Amino acid sequence: LQILPLIFLLLLWGVSGWLLTIRWFDLEPHERGLVGFGLGLIIANWLGNFLARFLPMSIAFWAAALVTLALGIFAAWPLNRELFPEWRKIRWPTWLLFIIVAFILTLIGRGLGLLDEQQNFPAISLMATGDIPPHLPGAPDVNYGYHYFLFLLSVQFMRVASAPLWTAVDLAHGLILALAIILVGLLAWRLTRNKTVAWISAAFFALAGGTRWLLLLLPGTLLNRVSSALTLIGSGQDTASTLFEALSLPWEVAGAGPIPFPFAFVNGVNPAAIMARHGYGVSAILIMLLILLLAGQQRTWKAGIPLTILLASLALANEVDFALLYFGMVFVAILWLVQHRTVRPPHSAWFWIVIIFLAGIFALIQGGMATEVLRGRLYPSNTQADSYFKVIFSIVPPMVISSHLGKLSLFHPLQFLAALFEIGPLVLALPLVLIWGYKALREEKWFQAALVASIIPSLLSIFIEYSGNAGITATTRLLSNLFFVCKIFAVPLFWSWLQNQPEWKHHAVYGLALITMLGGFVLFAIQLIAIPRPVYTYFITDMDARFYQEYWNRLSPASAWILDTSPSRAQTIFGRQSHTSSGTDWAVHTPEYRALLQNPDPYQLNAAGYSYVYADKDYWKLYASQLEQPCVKIVETVEGVKFARSGSAPDFRRLADISQCK
Repeated sequence: LQILPLIFLLLLWGVSGWLLTIRWFDLEPHERGLVGFGLGLIIANWLGNFLARFLPMSIAFWAAALVTLALGIFAAWPLNRELFPEWRKIRWPTWLLFIIVAFILTLIGRGLGLLDEQQNFPAISLMATGDIPPHLPGAPDVNYGYHYFLFLLSVQFMRVASAPLWTAVDLAHGLILALAIILVGLLAWRLTRNKTVAWISAAFFALAGGTRWLLLLLPGTLLNRVSSALTLIGSGQDTASTLFEALSLPWEVAGAGPIPFPFAFVNGVNPAAIMARHGYGVSAILIMLLILLLAGQQRTWKAGIPLTILLASLALANEVDFALLYFGMVFVAILWLVQHRTVRPPHSAWFWIVIIFLAGIFALIQGGMATEVLRGRLYPSNTQADSYFKVIFSIVPPMVISSHLGKLSLFHPLQFLAALFEIGPLVLALPLVLIWGYKALREEKWFQAALVASIIPSLLSIFIEYSGNAGITATTRLLSNLFFVCKIFAVPLFWSWLQNQPEWKHHAVYGLALITMLGGFVLFAIQLIAIPRPVYTYFITDMDARFYQEYWNRLSPASAWILDTSPSRAQTIFGRQSHTSSGTDWAVHTPEYRALLQNPDPYQLNAAGYSYVYADKDYWKLYASQLEQPCVKIVETVEGVKFARSGSAPDFRRLADISQCK
């Protein structure tokens, strides 16, 4: 990791965003720095998505940062002396807190390898070689319609600061989450002018989640009945066959730290923000927070330029949040039209109508899920899949789908009880949030009203079940806006509401807040224990990391395929493709690939398009007769050990060139 280029890149983002806010937005001086940093980061990342298609990768991201700086200078022009007193009003303790939080969260990420890293690392590695928009790892001809905005940020750190992939990913997650936490505090300060509320709100956003652990307090007979009514799925099923057993066991998930997370404290519906280790992290949340803090503060129509980019970026960060927000906008428009009995929007709405329209166009052409959905409609294919994600929804009786506990029907009393505990008391903030959103509508604060209104389609998703190739557990993402909006507004709105309430209500609210945050406290404490033991990820060893250091993006030709019993491993450490999947499920190998693994004759492998073989000791010894033919050239062998429950044993990784086996 090269520190100086990284610091310079971060400074470019910060200065660019700060300049953008000086004349175009009416922000308080202490807000400009962090809001500007986030604004510069998002705009530069979004521009990099386009420039990387035409320029070499490192040049593309520097160019994106410089274009963002140029936009900032244009926004702040003329650069006269009146701008510089702003620097003296910066609250350096807030910046120091942001840096410390980002550093701690990055270190935590280095000690964990949770969730989708075996799916995400290969895509990030291939993107860093220039594959933007990305193709599906294991299916080079299939477009990967994924929400890859956070992947792009990791790629920037890899190409600009020479960060190893796993470090780049952890830094991207830590930076984005830390900034989101601080911005939630700024929002609370703006709403209440109370520093204590701002601190508590930031902590609440980071730690609040579901309260599955409350099931432990149920009588044993009732808990057994609830357990019998559930069918666990995903990592819940991997943990135990029943909920009753799982509640007293560690969560069975790959990549956990030295002390596993208790299953009773994790969540499959409403996880704490500190557990957002999936592919998109909290990138969409950060973007919505930035728009929320900037909306209504614009001084000129030119402010629509960064707002349009932010809104378009949301589609690339998380298309579900983007769609829910647009549904919220439609709901607000309908409500306003019904109330005023006219189809002519007010003057203040035209600014946002133009932004929504332009951002929608960018969302359809910039890459990601929205682009692939449009392309699939315009150019339908009746042959092999040419786009990975398939969107299939069905209408079902109301239910909450937990990625651990399965389907929780609201018509089944025991499943409904489990759903209540899985969601937690957070939804009690919903009435206050809706009232606040309605006041925003009356004051023609269009984005604020639309964000709150997005809760409604999010809540109605209990009638929808997703069954595409992302799996049924992806249905839980439809509830994301409901929980996000409640988390960022709960503390300031309850604080305002409690001003004239009796003391017992104060105690009740404080107690419910602690209950909602307890699981987050437990999980965060366990995360801290992982810091002294950094890992690459759960499928990469020291031997693989040596190969990454020496050969990433260096094997010729750039289009070479590599055979590996674990394709994600080779794709990650070499930045090279293979053909392992039909394009409908990245984790399922095709019969042709399985046949090649079971008979790795180098001549057949070369005829199938493979130029290299990457193997461990067991695989090489098993097929030594095929792999040690004269045409096979051993590029390098790295010795090491493998670990199992019974102890350690000698192992190696070997890269072999089979390009001459013709």
